[in-house]
Amino acid sequence: MEKSTAKESKSLSEADVEKLFHTKRLPRLPWSLLLVLYAPFGLFLTFLRICMSLQVILLLVICPAGSVKRFMLRVFFGVLGIVVITDSFHRKSSQTKIYVSNRVSLLDHVVFYLALDCITVSSGGVAAPLLHFFFPHRRLASRSPDDLEIEAKKMPEFDESRSTETVVPFAIQPEPLPTNGSHSLFQFSDWPCRLATDVQPIALTARRPFGIKLVRLPEKN
Repeated sequence: MEKSTAKESKSLSEADVEKLFHTKRLPRLPWSLLLVLYAPFGLFLTFLRICMSLQVILLLVICPAGSVKRFMLRVFFGVLGIVVITDSFHRKSSQTKIYVSNRVSLLDHVVFYLALDCITVSSGGVAAPLLHFFFPHRRLASRSPDDLEIEAKKMPEFDESRSTETVVPFAIQPEPLPTNGSHSLFQFSDWPCRLATDVQPIALTARRPFGIKLVRLPEKN
């Protein structure tokens, strides 16, 4: 009886994990047919957006940080096909230091900056140097949760001996992998919650046209 119960619990856990991902990235009929018809126009639109992206890079480098820059970037990213929508968000307290969020794509840091005007934190990755150059971003070199907490507490913003009137929040994503954001978290680590007493959760969702999925179920080795 004990072996049967353990096996059932394991299969249920695997089923919950599969809900966090999609088995197929491309949609089924009739959306797949519409995607094929859209392909020629999509290629032309991609070329235009590549040209527009050069202007976005210049705007990121030249313009000083502020609400005007974020508004202009939201317009430019909207033209590039990245529309950021804030749904009934309000900062709970002016002393909130930490936003804890799920992970849905590689562009989450861009969304945080445009929508919340906060500093993003990552533990490495290919896009980390670019994020540090274009956006308010901090990269942590550690990997384990305990080491990440120790390294984060060394940042000046979390130094309790320093009192600042303006608190700029940090957006941290403890999830190791991006998920579809529709069911639950893949794996949650509470180390960001130990950095400050004021922590606010945030939920991210993302959609693509024609039913194309953002994240796909990883293949088993």
